[in-house]
Amino acid sequence: MSMQRANTEDSRIIEFFGLPGSGKTTIAREVVKEFTSARMNVVDFNVYLTKGQPRVFDFLKGLLFLRRCHFRLFIIFLSFMNSQLPLNIIFFKKFLAFVRNYVVLVKLYEESSDCIVIDQGIIQAVVSIANNRRITDTDILSNLLAELANCFPSYLLIHVEIDDLTCQDRLLGRVGGTSTLDYASRDELHEVMSTHRENFCLVQLENASIKSITIDSKDSVSHNARIICSANSED
Repeated sequence: MSMQRANTEDSRIIEFFGLPGSGKTTIAREVVKEFTSARMNVVDFNVYLTKGQPRVFDFLKGLLFLRRCHFRLFIIFLSFMNSQLPLNIIFFKKFLAFVRNYVVLVKLYEESSDCIVIDQGIIQAVVSIANNRRITDTDILSNLLAELANCFPSYLLIHVEIDDLTCQDRLLGRVGGTSTLDYASRDELHEVMSTHRENFCLVQLENASIKSITIDSKDSVSHNARIICSANSED
């Protein structure tokens, strides 16, 4: 495990990022269980978003909490998308989905949740939007990370590391996955994963503001969950 940077308070948002099949969701669920057993008010953000009840009220309420930094982050994210994607209907759908989920996150952050756990968040969205191409505009990426830290001072990023062969085996054996990599050949996976790795490394290099650790998926889920819970409370 490698440790980078440090905040001065407990992290109220924990976001996982890493290759599809690295175990982000499994570890995130274990972290939620750990926090729940410690009687913390924890929200599994991705489960929260997929609940059957409508989220229109959450979105509208979240708008009340938006500050200038949030709008700056929207603009930076839009600029990043513009540098990576063609301007079409898919572009706008992706941006609107990002804004919708982000505003709900702001609402939860500003209200009563002790901790919000995200297994598919902003960093994962950035690498996904890169669309299997290397991120070339590092200035935009650096600005995005800095603004994210400005908007959410108590943030913890978790990079889940996995070796290529294990990741490929997991993806090739996975049924009903939501990633395009779930339907790729081993040769295609190797090429795409190489690009994804470079982009995740770039995120870590450009991150100068947000507390961040790397865990290894070869370690047990419970072990990694304990590391994260410990890192969450370290000054």
